[in-house]
Amino acid sequence: MNRSISRFLDDLDRRDEERREDLIKMKPKRRDNAMPDLSKICFAELTPGEKFIVKWQFRLLGDFGKALIEAIMRADDDNLERLVMGFPLEVEAYKHYAETLGWWADVKKRANIY
Repeated sequence: MNRSISRFLDDLDRRDEERREDLIKMKPKRRDNAMPDLSKICFAELTPGEKFIVKWQFRLLGDFGKALIEAIMRADDDNLERLVMGFPLEVEAYKHYAETLGWWADVKKRANIY
């Protein structure tokens, strides 16, 4: 690898590390509408698709779940139909979340999220 590219990549790594350190030092600000106590979420009252959406909204999904919800959100109609074949509950829940008025409020109520 040529030296200028190597130096450039080293600089990028150094800047990324500095940014990570800065983010760790930052303290989150308390807001009135702060996130609910996640330990009190009642997942037992939810369908698997609803659990998926709750985990997405509160950043509890793993890497695969994050990639899946990203794919669902970006998919056109043809690709969404393909995703339905493999992940019917997740796609259906996302469609309700995006299109059904009051659906998310109902899920939060049943999950004890206030």
